[in-house]
Amino acid sequence: MHVHAGDPSDSRNRFEADAIPYMRHMYPAAFRLTGNRFDAEDLIQETFARAYQKFGQFAPGTNLRAWLYRIMSRAFLSMCRTRSRRPAEVLAANVHEAVRDHSRLVPTSRSAEAWALESVSESTVMRALRELAPQFKTVIYLADVEGYPYADIAALTGAPLGSVMSRVHRGRQMLRTKLGDRSDPGGRTVQQLRRGC
Repeated sequence: MHVHAGDPSDSRNRFEADAIPYMRHMYPAAFRLTGNRFDAEDLIQETFARAYQKFGQFAPGTNLRAWLYRIMSRAFLSMCRTRSRRPAEVLAANVHEAVRDHSRLVPTSRSAEAWALESVSESTVMRALRELAPQFKTVIYLADVEGYPYADIAALTGAPLGSVMSRVHRGRQMLRTKLGDRSDPGGRTVQQLRRGC
């Protein structure tokens, strides 16, 4: 790990020029991991906040995309651990008020991109993937949806290569078990989803 001391404005300019363009490309991955757009936006925000804080440690000339995905996968696992320890929240004075007010809400229109992401994320395969434990969900997503080789997944997640291989294997078995006889509405497999079939 290299630490580059220097002018903070230079680091900020490099971050804005080099890292920020990846934000748009990483959103679909964040959406697939979290399952909804608000959590995906939070995950992207957390990822880039952490990346900005640590950008002085990034070695120029190395794989910035992999570095950002590694931060995102760690942020996602951290979010999952935090949520599992937190009680459920309702943003209303009481639950009855929340239910009553919910019936008066008018649904907002969705963009074509949001609709497409939600339809992919609502496939049987993606629903089953979201049900897996975070350590399995992350490696399966990176291997089978994003198409990363095991060595890159190990670098992204910070897990040993053997652990990644084991998690992918066990995660695929869990996914097969969850899917059972159910099939995706289009009959697609995870590998076909990755290829956009």
